[in-house]
Amino acid sequence: MNDHQWYYESNGEQAGPISWDGLMVGIKMGKVTPETRVWAAHLPEWTTLDQCIQRGAQPVVPPTTTLSPAHSTKKLSVVTVVLGIVLAGILAAIIIPVAVAKASKSPSDMVFCESVNDNLEPVKPSKVFTRGVITYVVTGKKVGASTLSIGLYKSLGSGGAESLIDQASMTVNPEWKVYKNVVTLVAPGEYRVVLTRPDGTVFANGSVVIQ
Repeated sequence: MNDHQWYYESNGEQAGPISWDGLMVGIKMGKVTPETRVWAAHLPEWTTLDQCIQRGAQPVVPPTTTLSPAHSTKKLSVVTVVLGIVLAGILAAIIIPVAVAKASKSPSDMVFCESVNDNLEPVKPSKVFTRGVITYVVTGKKVGASTLSIGLYKSLGSGGAESLIDQASMTVNPEWKVYKNVVTLVAPGEYRVVLTRPDGTVFANGSVVIQ
């Protein structure tokens, strides 16, 4: 457990990352309690700190294709998006034409950045990155649902056509006003992340370029 970065729920919002030792100090200081919900990348979903302590927070075998939270309850589980050669080969034929893609293209309200500070504010935001793990943040509005569908699309060039690269579902808190997650992109191109509620409305979306 000491090797993982942990997130915890504080006043209805996601806080962290913090070390396991930091969580233990938080208990002593009254910052967290055994009933506080926590999450780390090796857990399938958000759970209470007491449950983690009782079972030793044993890692689970992740699904073959996952998107990563930071939040899974918010990984929804904290779900890892892997854009690999295998996925590219399997899903390359799944193309979303412009007419279909337009349904989810609301104005961009997602910020991509290198990381976030302790207040979950973006650090070094940008629209262009080199390949690797990229953080994205949505602030200023409630999630408004208990689950979110996370879709990752790759642009196929001119014409607006897109290919659906990966998709996952994540459990979240409807009252969260800050949503943070990460995506791992390993191939150059233009990508779009779309967060959709169960009723089909788009919670947030944003585009990023990988050089």
